[in-house]
Amino acid sequence: MPLPNTRVIPAGWSAHHAPIPRGAANARVRAERAVGSWWDEDTQSTLTTWEVLYDGPARIQQHNVTGPQDTAGDVDQRRRYLVAAGLECPALEHDTPILVVECGEDLSLQGRTLYVEDAMHGSYRWERDLLCVFDLDRARR
Repeated sequence: MPLPNTRVIPAGWSAHHAPIPRGAANARVRAERAVGSWWDEDTQSTLTTWEVLYDGPARIQQHNVTGPQDTAGDVDQRRRYLVAAGLECPALEHDTPILVVECGEDLSLQGRTLYVEDAMHGSYRWERDLLCVFDLDRARR
């Protein structure tokens, strides 16, 4: 039991420890969201303006599922990942695209776009944990 007017875990504990997981990050990711679009007469296409929400270090870990999942006759072509981004990464909204810009030891992830399924929250955190999905069907489009 702590003494009155004291804390078991001091204020600033998360920020103090944030460099520890940052040292384990061997990837760089960029999360963006569309903030506007317009019709370009020259290219005859709609162009989009993007806002960068996070561009920085991350650690990426696949959440293994035992083989393709059969859902009502359809095979689930999604692969799930934990993206542990820096402490300064905001809690990204569902379906926010995260581009894997660099991926130190697994180049097959480099260039892939993962989509946020959930941003994890907690009263103490050293990093921003994002549960993401890579959809093989979406990537083929």
